[in-house]
Amino acid sequence: MPLTVYRALREREVQIAKWLRVLILNGYRPTDKVLSFTSPGRLAEGRSVVQRLGLFQRKAIDYTLPNETLTDEVLQYRPDVVYGVRTSLLMVAEELERRGIQIPPLKLLVAGGEVIDAHTRQQCRKVFGTDITETYGTVEMGVMAYQLRGQVGLSLIEDCTLFEFLDEKGKPAEPGQLARVIVTDLHGGLMPFIRYEQGDLATYSLRTNEYGETVRVIDRIIGRQDDIAHLPDGRFLTYLDFYEVMDLYPGVRRFRIRQQAPDRFRIDLVASPELYRAIKDELMAKLLALSPFPLHFDIRLVEKIDPDPSGKRRMLVSEIAA
Repeated sequence: MPLTVYRALREREVQIAKWLRVLILNGYRPTDKVLSFTSPGRLAEGRSVVQRLGLFQRKAIDYTLPNETLTDEVLQYRPDVVYGVRTSLLMVAEELERRGIQIPPLKLLVAGGEVIDAHTRQQCRKVFGTDITETYGTVEMGVMAYQLRGQVGLSLIEDCTLFEFLDEKGKPAEPGQLARVIVTDLHGGLMPFIRYEQGDLATYSLRTNEYGETVRVIDRIIGRQDDIAHLPDGRFLTYLDFYEVMDLYPGVRRFRIRQQAPDRFRIDLVASPELYRAIKDELMAKLLALSPFPLHFDIRLVEKIDPDPSGKRRMLVSEIAA
């Protein structure tokens, strides 16, 4: 539901410091030029005295603009670091490839706000010349976990956020088990968030850090809790189940799954009519094989799938209550 978040100045400074920590640990320097794809309400940030002197430079671009405009901004500004949601980065990468333009390799490419799939990682690596560095954060908490380049999994910023990973019954989840993410902000006083359910699902594991301590690491962000399709027989499907099917067909440029009833799904596909005619029977068979319970799929060819108002493009949306 819509929520207005209030912060004291000190609390906002802590959020900025957390974000700078993530960037610096991944090689960012204060003289690097940063371009961010940002929500329209936050475009005025990034104009402090220090920034006007040439340090911590950041240009914020409205992520709701057309991908042609976003791409033009990248080419004009020539940033060292780019960050935004997966959808914005992928749209720009695809537009650069369409134009046949190869830009100099970025120093750092940071993505968050959405599940990062293998296709996006591959496309961005090819066009931007660097691997995506994944982060996990929210408007309420700021950045909470981050990937180091070359590292598998996301390290938790546990000196600023208390994490709980709970199963569907509210009990502590085991490593590797699908878990709800519950957090407490350790620096919020004006509007405290205590045992706040993020609405996200993830899996975690235990690792030994460089100090010999056992720490938790997020292995994978599965997505929002309404990105899970609950089936009539008690099982569920995640976007990964559908992604692994669609990934078999490189000509499928985009897709979106909508669960409209417990046993009914609508699938929008961006692909050529010729490809669809060639794969439709095999594709339907693979989709039906996802569940022993009979499911119904309405597959429709569309010219494009626009991003949501949030700038994201969700792959799986459940329109029913779990």
